[in-house]
Amino acid sequence: MKEKNPNRPPLIYNSLKETGEGCFLKFTFNNYGIIDSITYFGKLKISYHSIVSLVGLHENYLNELLSRYEIDLIEDITEFLSENWAMALFHDNFSKLVIRLKNIIQEKDELQEIQNIINTVVNNNLNLDRETLKTLLKDISEGTQKKIEIEIIQFLHDNRNHLPFYYIPTFKE
Repeated sequence: MKEKNPNRPPLIYNSLKETGEGCFLKFTFNNYGIIDSITYFGKLKISYHSIVSLVGLHENYLNELLSRYEIDLIEDITEFLSENWAMALFHDNFSKLVIRLKNIIQEKDELQEIQNIINTVVNNNLNLDRETLKTLLKDISEGTQKKIEIEIIQFLHDNRNHLPFYYIPTFKE
């Protein structure tokens, strides 16, 4: 765990040109990686509903947007968020999936220790770094991991007409 950075810098992508092409995109995050706000300026017509649906999500839902952008793996954020993998993020039922996944996590006793650590981090104004979080998540049982996997596969299966680019594995129970 690291000390909390109260002034976490926003992610700013600016491809605006004098001709008016390109865009300005700014993501602000809280200290836990949750998207607080998104600012967009550009000529490209975007879906307001789609952009708003990203607010409140952890950056990991966006395929680790922050860390990938910081190490220059993403050159164009608008293109990155327009790729096939991101289609599910903008689906009307994605927020329901997120709620179901949170419920799975909250009902498992094995995750109470992780929840207690996160509560300690929040209460003591600390920041939980990515490596510590990965170490904590290794303790999740195969049964819980399987339940999460089944929820995601079910979401993809139920919405396959809108998400045709996703491979949907068969259930292995």
